[in-house]
Amino acid sequence: MKKLILFMSKYFKGLYVFVILFILFSLSNSYIQLNIPIVSQVAIDKWIAKTPESSELISLGIKIGILVGCTILLGIFNRYIGTYLSSTVSLKVRKDMIHHIQNLPLNELENKRTGDLITRAVSDVENISEIIYKVPESTLNALLLLAGSIYTMYRIDIELTMLLIIVIPVFVLINVYLAPKARRLQRKSRTAYGDMISSAEGIISGIRVSKSFNNQEYLDESFNETGKKYKKIELKEAIIESLFRSSEILMRESFRLITILVGGYKVATGDITIGELILFQALMFAFLRPIQVLLELLPDILKSLGSFDKLTEVMNIHQENLNGQFLTNLKGDISIKNLSFSYKSNAKSKVLDNLTLDINAGEKIGIVGHTGCGKSTFCNLLVKFYQANSNSIFIDGIDINDLSSSFIRSEIGIVQQDVHIFASTIKENLLVAKPNATDEELNNALIFAEAKDFIDKLPNGINTFAGERGVKLSGGQKQRISIARIFLQDPKILILDESTSSLDNETEKKIQKTFDKLHNNRTIISVAHRLTSIENSDKIIVFDNGKISEIGTHIELLNNDGIYKKLYFGTL
Repeated sequence: MKKLILFMSKYFKGLYVFVILFILFSLSNSYIQLNIPIVSQVAIDKWIAKTPESSELISLGIKIGILVGCTILLGIFNRYIGTYLSSTVSLKVRKDMIHHIQNLPLNELENKRTGDLITRAVSDVENISEIIYKVPESTLNALLLLAGSIYTMYRIDIELTMLLIIVIPVFVLINVYLAPKARRLQRKSRTAYGDMISSAEGIISGIRVSKSFNNQEYLDESFNETGKKYKKIELKEAIIESLFRSSEILMRESFRLITILVGGYKVATGDITIGELILFQALMFAFLRPIQVLLELLPDILKSLGSFDKLTEVMNIHQENLNGQFLTNLKGDISIKNLSFSYKSNAKSKVLDNLTLDINAGEKIGIVGHTGCGKSTFCNLLVKFYQANSNSIFIDGIDINDLSSSFIRSEIGIVQQDVHIFASTIKENLLVAKPNATDEELNNALIFAEAKDFIDKLPNGINTFAGERGVKLSGGQKQRISIARIFLQDPKILILDESTSSLDNETEKKIQKTFDKLHNNRTIISVAHRLTSIENSDKIIVFDNGKISEIGTHIELLNNDGIYKKLYFGTL
């Protein structure tokens, strides 16, 4: 709990006025609630001796009405302030969570499921934020109501008060026994819930695949299994929660029975008055209410602690190096020295094996090779999607690991074969590359990417909704939007990872000519889908099983009886 409080405390900066008001309103409300039964008790004892006059009844009604009215108003204000604090802090936490996730290394993200991360950022933050106002409000009310009610009950009758206090530890011990079990179940519940969300997200995002293979029943069963697992844990949680609730009911009814039996006896013997007994019973409920609230709050606290554990699992993953060097006047020289790389999931298998290569600033480089030979991995290392070993990749003579990831990605642009389109308009998808781009810049980017014609024909033009993952666009249209993004970014080093693979030959030729114009002292690395697209490269690098097998111009490589020649003539 201490870790949770320390974690959340930093998000209350700038909200201290609301916190103070929240505390004052809570204390005032509790104080007024204590006074309502006291006013009633005085009147009851007074009126047993004589019939009250109408003016006294009116006066009592006004007093109680004012107290009740103040309680209602304070309750409304407090609920509003509590909700404001909760929602404001939730927004801050979610913002930090999403920012943190976006700056995690890809190799860490690839070990997490999308649905699980969504659960952390949405559902778990919600669970944590709910107790932001519940716990302080309940604790403050509980302390004041407990102290005030015990003090007043003690003044009415010591024996009856002590009898009630002695019974409390029994119920506290029951809840202390149940609490660890509940927390373990909460952890399992959050994991199972994340699995279920991941399963649903995968099914919905891959609905075209499931329809094309007509395998809806298989995926239904897959989701059903995750749902059953979550249901099983939920049922166990329900049993524990019902035991919590049952202990509360048992405590309340035990107190009621003790008060009626012992208190009734004391009225009969003249130790206390009827008014005092009625007040004592009212105070007993005022005394029990905060205990009940705290006991009811315990499952919520345990739930939030379970969510906090899952949240911190993600927040404790180290981010990429965002504080590295920023170079001015980047030239675009790239030097590769003894570069080897393996994915964490298969560390024994080298995807790249001892590469050594120099790419001069302004050169146009082509990369070819069989599927799975390491071409895309090489490109991903250049933009720090994965971290290379130290002293293996140098940009303008500086180790890439010493350079800020944000600097690298502002100066090295990449257009990939698998284009991600956000569920927003085409314009918003373009602004991802340059948020402050003018309409003229957007228009020029679309012309450059040969995308303006098809976008102008859409119902709302550039403001047309692209659909979830760009479902309303063809593969070629999505690639053209991706190319328009890179034009807006205007990087010094440009990587084209089969960026025109979904385009027809005519459109590809037009875009290749535009890329040639864009060259303009830029370093361009192009992974070829069609070998004809890299014929005029300054150098062509041939990858084979994670190694460089050949380097040369198009003519030089054709004169060799190597892999490139066989690929070019389709004999390999």
